[in-house]
Amino acid sequence: MLRWTPSDVAGDWRFAELSTGPNRLEVAGPADGAPVLLVHGLTYPLEVWTFLHRHLAASGRRVVRYDLPGRGLSGFDGRALTLEVLAQQALEVLDAAGIQGRCALVSMSNADLVLARLAVQAPERVSSLVCVAPSGLDPRTLTWAARLTGRSTVLRRLVDAGFRRRAGLRIEGHRAALRPDAEPHARSVYDFALRTVHESPAFAPAALSQLAHAGTPANLLDRVRALARTRVPVTFIDFRADADAQAAGVHAFREHLPQAPWVTLDGDHMGLLQHPRPLNAAVERVLQP
Repeated sequence: MLRWTPSDVAGDWRFAELSTGPNRLEVAGPADGAPVLLVHGLTYPLEVWTFLHRHLAASGRRVVRYDLPGRGLSGFDGRALTLEVLAQQALEVLDAAGIQGRCALVSMSNADLVLARLAVQAPERVSSLVCVAPSGLDPRTLTWAARLTGRSTVLRRLVDAGFRRRAGLRIEGHRAALRPDAEPHARSVYDFALRTVHESPAFAPAALSQLAHAGTPANLLDRVRALARTRVPVTFIDFRADADAQAAGVHAFREHLPQAPWVTLDGDHMGLLQHPRPLNAAVERVLQP
């Protein structure tokens, strides 16, 4: 089991032992509030939801956020991180948080595929799905090279340092784009995200495994069609200056979920840290009980 356990990191979170190993999660808001599950993207820990998590909890929601395997402080046992495994992890997080009924889901970036799979796998547990900065079928990551590298322990070790370097540079770019009047805590979120990328032994193996087992474009297209058949209400929130998401990647969502509303806000891919107040208000407006 790969795990990062720095002694100087503290918070209101706790650990639950799930099928994927020790998992960090945090629950806030009134116990009788309408539940919301927040799932981060490939490289960021749960701290990326700080502003939305606080806002929804203060507005009366029961809000849960957690680390995907190997990200943040969650452990990684080396298993293949398929969308099915990650969807099951999300269900186990809800159980650990004491949420048994229907729950609203909010994804960031390519967690849209994880929560789309969850909605197909257990539609009776999902009241609505909101995809923030959706990546969809991102052509940059759904490649044969990503599938091959992430499935081979030897190749993962060879690309580990380079993958961490690229992930770190991407996060540094997001941090540099913060406005001078940005919320002060936003910078510390980026700083901690960078620390997890460079210090956690679980980060690169887990992230590479997730990329390797996301599926082929054809397979994922079938899953988008399956999501449409569930009739789960879906809303997309994107950002005008988003250079991370590719039009080709989100095309499948637009084509096969034509009734799903699209809300466009100012900011880039990390608008939830750049412009948290408009994003918070937008998510609150579109969430369904």
